[in-house]
Amino acid sequence: MIKLKGMPTSPGIAIAEAFVFKKEERRRVKSKAKIDIQREISRFAQALERTKREIKMLRDKVMREVGDKEAAIFDAHILMLEDSSFISKIENLIRRNGLSAEDAVRKTIDELVEMFERMDNIYMRARAEDLRDLGNQLISNLLLEKKTHIVLTKPSIVIAKELLPSDIAKLEKRYLLGFVTERGGVTSHVSIIARTLGVPAVVAIKDATKHIRNNDVVIVDGYTGDVIINPSDEVLEQYRERMRRYELRFKAFKEACKMPATTKDNVVFKVCANVGNPDEAYLAIENGADGIGLLRTEFLIMNTNELPSEDDMFKKLTSIVKLFEGKDVIIRTFDVGGDKPVPFIKVPREANPFLGLRGTRLMLRYKEVLRRQLRAILRASTKGNVKIMFPMISDIDEVIEAKKVLEDVVEELKSEGIGIGKYYVGIMIETPSAAILADMFIDYVDFFSIGTNDLTQYTLAVDRTNEEVAYLFDHLHPSILRLIEHVVRVAHEKGKWVSVCGEMASDIEAIPILIGLGVDELSVAPPFIPVVKGVIRSLHLKDAKELARKALTMKRASDVRGLSRKLLTSLGLY
Repeated sequence: MIKLKGMPTSPGIAIAEAFVFKKEERRRVKSKAKIDIQREISRFAQALERTKREIKMLRDKVMREVGDKEAAIFDAHILMLEDSSFISKIENLIRRNGLSAEDAVRKTIDELVEMFERMDNIYMRARAEDLRDLGNQLISNLLLEKKTHIVLTKPSIVIAKELLPSDIAKLEKRYLLGFVTERGGVTSHVSIIARTLGVPAVVAIKDATKHIRNNDVVIVDGYTGDVIINPSDEVLEQYRERMRRYELRFKAFKEACKMPATTKDNVVFKVCANVGNPDEAYLAIENGADGIGLLRTEFLIMNTNELPSEDDMFKKLTSIVKLFEGKDVIIRTFDVGGDKPVPFIKVPREANPFLGLRGTRLMLRYKEVLRRQLRAILRASTKGNVKIMFPMISDIDEVIEAKKVLEDVVEELKSEGIGIGKYYVGIMIETPSAAILADMFIDYVDFFSIGTNDLTQYTLAVDRTNEEVAYLFDHLHPSILRLIEHVVRVAHEKGKWVSVCGEMASDIEAIPILIGLGVDELSVAPPFIPVVKGVIRSLHLKDAKELARKALTMKRASDVRGLSRKLLTSLGLY
């Protein structure tokens, strides 16, 4: 029995044999022969038309089998293939650089993919898979290759390095029970389709296709991110029983998702959404979000070589704020720089960008960018309950300086006769220094939002993308719990509140502990809102507090998880 851990992106549990989908790796052989330019242009044009026809057929198939919303991704593919700048770039590489049609397509797609994969916004990063898909289809048609697709002949869990939109569109949905992929995220196409079909998905499992073989029995846990290969009879029976319970419970959770998250002893907690674009905002509402706990604003500056106008940012932010009709919308200022560059901000190459010039540090270097964004946010505050949040804070002076910029912008807008609404200011607690000095930071802000992904990474000195040390990354490590307890306690002493917006907030084993530690709000990816609310409704706060008290005395993350599982099992949640 082997147990792997990944990122859960669609809730549920599945048990079935594995179907391992491995694509033939296409060798990249750069043509050295002198090309016939007109012939290559003609080949590209023909491949373009063939690809468009195929994508239209896939779109119609997905529309019939899944739905209009899911089929819309293929409309975006068609628009890209019809985009004059995309076509011109490839044709210019053929004409001016003497590249073959295949090499010109590869170069253009590679550059676009690299740009998207560097973006902070998870939705925009996920769109890199669409570009790879388009590139593969174009090159396949240029080479007149035979098309390969997944053929399922029995109930199966599909295992792959990556499943692109065209792969999933061709899939026989009747036998599909779940997905496991090495790449992907909560907004990748495989995750979206999994949630629509109601099957579990776990992504970001390194070397899944090496560990799992065809016909291995696999358990996929879309709640915890666990993937178990060839489980023992005892583990199989445990999961079968959990499947029976979860199926009933999740249906009830989904039906009640618009109701408050109230514990059995009548204490209400807010469950909000992490949102990175307007589509996710609609998904958040559909899943019963009590507001937006983290609005990543990088979508405002994607696909542009210059900073958008204040009016453009105002309109886009307002469209999201209005959707939530008086519910809180916490807007994070730009978190870019280092490993997440944007064309109009020059950042020197850094040896370790995660410890470099990013987030608020960078924005304080480019105050005109920050000022323009703050003007747009403050104007949008007249349309709803807006809260402003500064990311990547490690020093008191960063908060003081950022607030000074904000105050100057407020006075500037007032002098121009431009209205602003009531707003609040908070910071993200992502660095150990911010957590340890929370008692000092709290005097300068109205709230804290704990970003557990970075806080865990920086506190444990573990890069979770490094397979050599990823096993050490666990946000339930006692050191992280003690930092959270400290942050919550000092905030509450001053009558202020604390949210958690990292992946920890949707970890079913972490939810009772966070509630017991006194966290006021959990903010999660939209698909997990019903589950988080359901877990909270199953708890007595006094039990959660006792669990948290014991967890703080543990030595290891595994000990903490054992305690939490014991409580969850007693509630029929595990």
